[in-house]
Amino acid sequence: MAEQELPHMKREHELKSVVVYCASSNQVRELFFEQARLLGKTMAEHKITVRYGGGNSGLMGELANSCNTHGGSVVGVIPRFMIDNGWNMDVKDLKELVITETMHERKKALMENVDAAIALPGGVGTLEELLEVICWKKLGLFTKPIIIVNADGFYNDLLRMFEKTVEENFMTKECSKLWTVVESCGQEIIDAIVQTPDIEPGSTFVHELVLKS
Repeated sequence: MAEQELPHMKREHELKSVVVYCASSNQVRELFFEQARLLGKTMAEHKITVRYGGGNSGLMGELANSCNTHGGSVVGVIPRFMIDNGWNMDVKDLKELVITETMHERKKALMENVDAAIALPGGVGTLEELLEVICWKKLGLFTKPIIIVNADGFYNDLLRMFEKTVEENFMTKECSKLWTVVESCGQEIIDAIVQTPDIEPGSTFVHELVLKS
């Protein structure tokens, strides 16, 4: 019997960029700001470019400013109408600001050539982006690790909802392999990315997920 090919496991030095989904609200608890700052610092220290939604308020701003402060690289991606409305608030020191015409183009540009997707706590925009990338991974359209930052149990209810979909046979138990949950944005998040293998678009794993769900 032929030896089964093992999935590719990245080394830290192979990680080049990540997309981070996060919120723009300034009204959230300090612990969420702390995690955004820690994530920016961690990515900078590991020389990983951060691609994010291009804003300068809330967790978006803390993430970008922290990454820049620690010598990192940040790419903002924002639709033109948000700039026209003043929603990006003139973010400083970005490596690049990508301006798209639509929200759909923005989401596609955010995911361009990234090695992982990370979801910090957030509102409906963050949730929508997280659920979409999980759906894309299930279909084999996105093959990289998806990391959910469950700071202070923020995502407990969503994770329980995922369990409910399995219990009611809307998803299979194997779907829980589509994401990884961490509690902090320090070395733990790097380890989670490194230890989660990429999947191949035509793999048996993807094929079975689509057929069974």
